[in-house]
Amino acid sequence: MSVNKVIYGTDVLIDLTSDTVTPNALLNGFTAHDKSGNIINGTLEQSGVSSKNVQFYKGIGYVRATSYTSTDVSITVEKSGTYNISWIGFRQSTGGTNGSQLYINGSAYGSSNTSFTSSYSQSNTLSNVSLNEGDVIVVRARSRSTSYYMFVGGLIIEEV
Repeated sequence: MSVNKVIYGTDVLIDLTSDTVTPNALLNGFTAHDKSGNIINGTLEQSGVSSKNVQFYKGIGYVRATSYTSTDVSITVEKSGTYNISWIGFRQSTGGTNGSQLYINGSAYGSSNTSFTSSYSQSNTLSNVSLNEGDVIVVRARSRSTSYYMFVGGLIIEEV
């Protein structure tokens, strides 16, 4: 027996009479009910969605230090795999040695980036980095002196 309305007293609690769900409009593995109240098993296959892991840090961290100092810009890896890692650095002053450095589980990874091509920002990318679930990725930064800031942000890890 199919039911298309659930009524309590004079109130209609559920009314399926105008529902248009069909099996090919519902993802495989999900269920719903048609307008007669019959159960529908989804048949639509998911496509165009990547199963690759992408994580990012929202926000900016900064330091006023002449040695590489930890920032709040960090990610804890959710899934083991091979990743491309990128972030952006911004300096307050054009002079002196400003830079950023990636650390994985407390150890420096790759080389520090202190080169700015006549600008106040730098883009940094490390490719094909093997990471394990639970690894902690942190961007550290240094400024030309304690009177100036070095900012970092936009940390993204994307599974290759």
